[in-house]
Amino acid sequence: MAPTPSVPAQSSEPGPFVPSEQVLGYGPSGVVGYVARGTSTATKTNTPIIDIPQSITILTKQQLQDRASYSLDQALTYVPGVTVTGGEGNKDAVTIRGQNTSADFYRDGIRDDAEYYRDLYNIQAVEVLKGPSALTFGRGGGGGIINRFTKKADGETIRNLEVVGGSFGKRRVTADIGQAGSDTLALRLNALYEKSEGYRSYFQMERYGVNPTLTWKPLEKTFVTLSYEHYHDRRFNDRGIPSIGAPSFIEGFPAGLASFIPGYPAPTPYYQFFGNTFPTARTNNFARIDVNLVDLNMEHKTDFGLEIRNHTMFASYRKRYANTFPGENVLLFEGPPGGQMEIEGYVHNTPRTNIFNQTDLVYRFDMTPEIKHTLLAGAEVGNQRSASERNLSCFGTPETNLVVNCDGSATAVDAPFLNPALYLPMSYGDPRERRYTESRRRLWLPPGSDRDYEIHRHPRRRALRSFGSDLPRR
Repeated sequence: MAPTPSVPAQSSEPGPFVPSEQVLGYGPSGVVGYVARGTSTATKTNTPIIDIPQSITILTKQQLQDRASYSLDQALTYVPGVTVTGGEGNKDAVTIRGQNTSADFYRDGIRDDAEYYRDLYNIQAVEVLKGPSALTFGRGGGGGIINRFTKKADGETIRNLEVVGGSFGKRRVTADIGQAGSDTLALRLNALYEKSEGYRSYFQMERYGVNPTLTWKPLEKTFVTLSYEHYHDRRFNDRGIPSIGAPSFIEGFPAGLASFIPGYPAPTPYYQFFGNTFPTARTNNFARIDVNLVDLNMEHKTDFGLEIRNHTMFASYRKRYANTFPGENVLLFEGPPGGQMEIEGYVHNTPRTNIFNQTDLVYRFDMTPEIKHTLLAGAEVGNQRSASERNLSCFGTPETNLVVNCDGSATAVDAPFLNPALYLPMSYGDPRERRYTESRRRLWLPPGSDRDYEIHRHPRRRALRSFGSDLPRR
């Protein structure tokens, strides 16, 4: 009697929550260490980087960790073609291939253009797409765009707690906890708290964030991801030191020629603050933002290979910053010995509300073994409401018995260069700008052709005094 052939034992181990060849969202693919072999940022389809006719730099999770990049400006410091600027102490601002921008920032492929400092506690990778990109991303994108790819609930078991301490009182703690609750449900939580000081006088920064994420897999090739983030950042707003140029040494130097002669940072201690400190420096100089963001992403792949993606994001930004700063270069032959400059200031509210929805249909097929096609059809609709409300500073001076006068005559005061941290009563009570804008966006990308247009509507734009006098009147 012939022996019965043995039957291989079936593995009882469940498959991965997310198939290895699939990436939730639009992030990089084929990531090994510092190398990512593909991305969806440039083309809205998961495309090998070698086939993308643009320059793109991908900072992977491993690279961000090895360089201890906790903020976006730290991550971008060594990216070719990108220069990180100060952002006036209250926002991320970069130059991409010579184009200045504080708005070409994206989160999982959707516009995140409010002006604030972004932390990377919940970020898996940072992608920098260089060159004009308005065809895909609409307004802006002249020099390129910066896309942050968030950490997703992908079913992996993660238990990560990181505590960081450093010079100038740096204290930071982050947590990353993830797990698959069942075969159809995965959870992940990222959290941050940081309170740090700096080498500049009075500087202090406090920020915290929490980002829970849930992924539901009702079918084998269907994923629904829901995410919420609350992020708060408050810091001392320091505009830096003034400059010394030709008008500082030559009295009566023509103002029209000053721009042709370079100025240089004024020789002063590295910690010296220029501004008003009454009643405290942090009362008059701060940048504060509160971000509340809800993100819903749905992905499905049909049996015949059609990929369907729908992504909706609602974001509320509450931004306010106040600052006093040197409004001119140092005048060495005016005022007390050592010279003087003017100190002025303003407070600015820039709240913004965004809601965007993107739908993409992707189909891939092979015409021959050597010729492969990827078809993309997509649409985006969105609405953005913004406000810009600015008040100038009003100072009380010894000449006015320290009485604060907001009639427009005391928006700046003289300060000695050798003792520029003033202690004068002041208020931000001189209104100069009130602007309210609504922007509607519609983008339709049919197969084989591209169209991009936007509708801007200004229901109420009001200007006070000289600011905004060039605005159209209704």
